[in-house]
Amino acid sequence: MNRKLAFCIVLPGIALFGAIPVLAGSVFVGELLSGNVVEVDELGTKTIFASGLGRPGLLKFDKDGNLFVLDGSVPQVVKITPTGAISTFTTGIPEPGPVDLTIADDGTLFLLVIGEEPTVGEATAEVWELVESGDPIFLATTVNEAPLGQSARGFTFGPGGHLYLAMQGGQGNVRIIRVTRTGAVSTFFDAGIPSLDLDQLEGVNFIDVRFNSQSDMLILARVPRDETLPLNPVAILRVQDEVLSTFVNADLIGCEALQFTIDANDNLFVSGGGRLSGCPDGYIQRVDPSGNVTTLATFPPAAGQPFNPIGDIDDDSFDSFPLAETQVTIDIKPGSFPNSINPKSKGVIPVAILTTDTFDATTIDPLSVGFGPNGATEAHGRGHIEDVDGDGDMDLVLHFNTQETGIQCGDTSASLTGETFTGQAIEGSDSINTVGCR
Repeated sequence: MNRKLAFCIVLPGIALFGAIPVLAGSVFVGELLSGNVVEVDELGTKTIFASGLGRPGLLKFDKDGNLFVLDGSVPQVVKITPTGAISTFTTGIPEPGPVDLTIADDGTLFLLVIGEEPTVGEATAEVWELVESGDPIFLATTVNEAPLGQSARGFTFGPGGHLYLAMQGGQGNVRIIRVTRTGAVSTFFDAGIPSLDLDQLEGVNFIDVRFNSQSDMLILARVPRDETLPLNPVAILRVQDEVLSTFVNADLIGCEALQFTIDANDNLFVSGGGRLSGCPDGYIQRVDPSGNVTTLATFPPAAGQPFNPIGDIDDDSFDSFPLAETQVTIDIKPGSFPNSINPKSKGVIPVAILTTDTFDATTIDPLSVGFGPNGATEAHGRGHIEDVDGDGDMDLVLHFNTQETGIQCGDTSASLTGETFTGQAIEGSDSINTVGCR
């Protein structure tokens, strides 16, 4: 994504440094003490991208090139457009501890928030939808019952358009939690840790997760070698074809890795450092698709400062994971053809979702289904199971108030959408014939 930003100041105290060419392959980090967002190009050259942000801890680009930055000093989320305009997106930030920000394919922002100080054996993470100039909308809570009670610290969108959170499972397992856009929570992956050649594996923290272009899952892990040392070794794990392995376990700087991002060419960029006495400099390291590691840039402390902590990192490409919908077979007004509907009727329309050799209709959540242009919901608040087509398996039958569907005279088909109980999106349509329209 190539673009040039023009000089523009919209908010008092926030300056955007204009006429800055943003190169393909650039990454961006927030310097927490200086309040700067810094662009680092593919050669490691650093340029101040925006300043005066207070404490830019989290940042994320959307697919239109807008950069969203969580300013933890207010707190607020600031939006910087490709033309350089800066504005406050929202001050509705859930407490107590935002730890990651991500953006859906449709531009919706989501914030991951850790709960109150966890007790041993239990830690919570909350997912919130951020609303422009409005209050956040709660989506889901995950509770980690692992021995150390470590909460999720990073999340991302992935296959199917769902959110994926990384956390520690039982016995130090890698556990990935999936959260759908409707808030359904399920375990997506849970497996033992491969040998990392590091001690104290029970202390592992899984602090971020991303997907590459092959839909392999990459997990940033921080593993204390020795609790008396200030440095934390860092490794990157990979889940490929449901097999967990070590992707990178050498050459990564063992200094408080915070976040990572992945570009359109599957290069990983890890940010961290600048927080402990053993590593005062912030840093960015690049990991190519073969696992080779190079240090792209360092961020020494300013004069008089002992550290230079940096926050989140993102590149200027957008990882697109649109919702993948399973096509299902539906039968509007089972047993009749053509499927005649009078849009003026005050009755209900029966719709059957049929079980096939590849899909079990009884796994659909009836309350998630919307039918017709207006997305009418089930008239009775439930569905019922029966063998509609006489093939020996069970189908799902739902009823919808005709007036709520939005079906109009002249429509020739009607569709429904919904989700299974595990969050898989479904969609189906059937022909209709409208009557009583004169």
